[in-house]
Amino acid sequence: MHKGEEWRLDYVGRVEGEGGLDLVLSQGLVEEARLRIFEPPRFFEGFLEGRHYTEILDITARICGICPISYQSAAATAIEGAFDFTPSVQTKRLRRLFSWAEVMQSHILHVYLLAAPDYLGVDGLGELARRFPAVVERGLRMKRTVNDLTKTIGGREVHPVGPRVGGFYDVPSPADFAALREPFLQAREDAIETIKTAAGFELPEMDRDTDYLCLSHPDEYALNYGDVKTFKGAQFPIDKFLDFVDERQVAHSNALQCRLKLSGTYQTGPIARVNINHEQLSKTAKEVLSDVGVAFPSQNPFMSIIARGAEILTGIDECLELMDGFEPEPEDPEIVPRASVAFGSSEAPRGSLFHYYEFDDDGIVKRARLIPPTTQNLARMEDDLMMFAPRLIGQSREELALGCEMLIRSYDPCISCATHFLKVNVIE
Repeated sequence: MHKGEEWRLDYVGRVEGEGGLDLVLSQGLVEEARLRIFEPPRFFEGFLEGRHYTEILDITARICGICPISYQSAAATAIEGAFDFTPSVQTKRLRRLFSWAEVMQSHILHVYLLAAPDYLGVDGLGELARRFPAVVERGLRMKRTVNDLTKTIGGREVHPVGPRVGGFYDVPSPADFAALREPFLQAREDAIETIKTAAGFELPEMDRDTDYLCLSHPDEYALNYGDVKTFKGAQFPIDKFLDFVDERQVAHSNALQCRLKLSGTYQTGPIARVNINHEQLSKTAKEVLSDVGVAFPSQNPFMSIIARGAEILTGIDECLELMDGFEPEPEDPEIVPRASVAFGSSEAPRGSLFHYYEFDDDGIVKRARLIPPTTQNLARMEDDLMMFAPRLIGQSREELALGCEMLIRSYDPCISCATHFLKVNVIE
């Protein structure tokens, strides 16, 4: 390899958004790993300024086509807290079903269509479908089921229109939930097989000492409510998030990066949630993990794929319970805006999502700040690449690129919902 040699992988369809990786080498060692996010800023925070609080959920949902529900939920809980409104038990139950639907559909997409080709030795979905049709059929069957739950609650599968501050514009009928029971029972069996399949993959070995961050709640596997908790012992309410997390600009990227002020780079997402909240996984999920010989917590980022499987099964188990006998009724919440500061969070599929707003007396946004999971993970990803890439030096260009991509994919980064492109430069 020579100084300035560029490794380019055009249109890698299993990495979301426009970004690249520079590896700076010296005498066979990796001196620096830089994840360059060269996609232009999207200025959603600027779009929100001057908007009425009733518009925020629909605007923030457009940030991502995979996790719009997380943006809606974080915004709703932030606004409700700022305006001193307590949502009903029914709304919290519907919101939890809604959030599980999003987490599960994203995880199913990742496990079966983005990560499985790496571990089954195929080059993308087409070859995967030809050689492993039963695997693809299982994944698509599960995704259809959880997408139907999203549509049932939110009105449509992508960018749902049902949520509002304080609740939902419309609610499902008991018959709607009854129609989902049999597909969810089938999905439960499929989810068990998903964990077994993921546990059978030959995951790269990697052990490091990093911190993890997610929401945690004493009474449930946290999705929309709770305190922020870290693996190394910090715990704080959402309104203290910016006291513990430092968000900064780096010279080589358009994306911001985050660090915990107490412990440095950290990871958020499914492995963080399972590491911290694993005792609240469903009984069946814990039994299946035990049967396949997998234990959490883990410091291997590649174990995220098994953590996703555990969350899929936990979500299906809980959704079956939440839908059973549920007869929601229409509600007309009364929201009274006031000058206030709002803090909200939710667990998106890729990790903790933080929202901050300042409102005037009429509920108009004066300032907004959003910190998505991928922003929080980028610095940790660079640290992981620094550790992992040296073992790939000396292999072929294709093997080095694939290994780095697999590590990046284990985080399932959501750089954008548009172009799929990764360019790898190796600099000596």
